[in-house]
Amino acid sequence: MGLPVYGVIDLWKNRDGTPSKLATGRWAEGQGRPQDVGKRWRGWYVADDGKQHTRRFRIEVEAEAWANKERGKVHTNQWVSPTVGGDTVPSRVLPIPDTFLPFSDTGSRSESR
Repeated sequence: MGLPVYGVIDLWKNRDGTPSKLATGRWAEGQGRPQDVGKRWRGWYVADDGKQHTRRFRIEVEAEAWANKERGKVHTNQWVSPTVGGDTVPSRVLPIPDTFLPFSDTGSRSESR
């Protein structure tokens, strides 16, 4: 069996279940339940480039959904590296004007009629 290629990590707990440095509030002091402050969950996946990519979320379900979706993109060859960019098509297409104003050699505009 190979290494896992995606998953979710609880950033407020160490592997042994004790509070991590990111945990705050009464729970970190050994009292009560975890407080709802900050981004507790880290989703991660390993992409085709061999690197681990991560993102932090407030709730576990969002982290799992993101990791599953990104890993699905890798599996179906639809994944694009975040460093390269996501959209190859501009999100807003500018209209093409009916007439153009030509520029002279000096760079000033002159209308042709």
